[in-house]
Amino acid sequence: MDIKTLEKYLENITLAKHVVYPQFDFSCGISFLSVNIKAQESASFFVGTLSGWRNILKLKAVKDNATYLICNDEAESGETGFKGFNANMFLLNTSLEVLLHRIDRGIEIGFAKKRLSPDETCREFMNDLKGGYAADHELALDRFKSLYYPVEPHIGCIIIQSETDIQNMELKDRVELAISTFFPGTNFFYYEKEWVVFFTQKKETTEKLDFSYDDFSHMLKVNSLYAVIGYPCQRPELLYTIYKTSAMALNVARRMSFRPKVSRVFTYKELNLLFLVHLGSQRFKQRLETNNTMFLAHPDAVKLYYHDIEENDDLLDVLTVYLCAAQNVTEASKLLFRHRNTIHNKINRIKELIGLNMDDGYDCCLLLLSCTILLYQKNCGKMDVTDFL
Repeated sequence: MDIKTLEKYLENITLAKHVVYPQFDFSCGISFLSVNIKAQESASFFVGTLSGWRNILKLKAVKDNATYLICNDEAESGETGFKGFNANMFLLNTSLEVLLHRIDRGIEIGFAKKRLSPDETCREFMNDLKGGYAADHELALDRFKSLYYPVEPHIGCIIIQSETDIQNMELKDRVELAISTFFPGTNFFYYEKEWVVFFTQKKETTEKLDFSYDDFSHMLKVNSLYAVIGYPCQRPELLYTIYKTSAMALNVARRMSFRPKVSRVFTYKELNLLFLVHLGSQRFKQRLETNNTMFLAHPDAVKLYYHDIEENDDLLDVLTVYLCAAQNVTEASKLLFRHRNTIHNKINRIKELIGLNMDDGYDCCLLLLSCTILLYQKNCGKMDVTDFL
């Protein structure tokens, strides 16, 4: 561990320092400042108060090549004796309680000799990202590399959810065995009622990760699970944001009964539009003080919505899937579990009813956005357009 990493944790509380060695050695553990000279012989890193440090000075028991973190709990720091010693010394303008919290939340987790379990190392890393303690890229990268299992440069954050709340510990253990079997030697952990997998690989990618999505789908089905795969990245400091947005997008997709191309395996590419509609709808309701997000949709999509209600049809749903399938009738029929001719006929009927040109890229984009808004309002807002008439 180098001085820059240590100073990152102490940057807001360092008062003065005397550094001889730029590297810090945790190999012998951490001890508290003590008048017991024998206790010092078993450690190379010391934490304590200013009064404890003065006792060490009085006994001339400063240990060479060691590092001392000294909390200034007194009104006046007085003479600290920083000069003339072959040791690293930091006088910190904070309480011992605050310093111990910093060490517990940062330094010990990543660099101490203590070995946490795979689940604990991941959870502590994620909590530090959430709390802003690992926002710096180099610091986050060092922390990520210190996780229990070795990691590669390209990171895919995978969130796995159960169909129902996990209450039974035996069921939870069975799921974790299935995940560890499918992703051997991979860092994963249980976090906020779901599992988070840090899948890493050497091969650069901006989309698909290097494992069989079909086999993954089978594992999920057998264990009654769903998963979302966030955009791959090379910056571990972004993983909490990727986790949070992906998990929220998966929750929206499940409420909307969204059909991914691979059963039970959602990609963030597929869910990105859903998530943007979710955020936009929430903001719309706040600013305009109405739940009627129909005004965000194009009239042609609303026209199809009314048609479906009056004719007991599903043109809006068919159009959404068709557009998501890049206007491929065969692919759309597979996703909808319908005969190809049925979907073909419905698309022709849609073209008769609407004015937008489905051969125009912008019109198709507007239609997909509008369909998604209306389906979101129906499935997540639990309101039909007729509720506002």
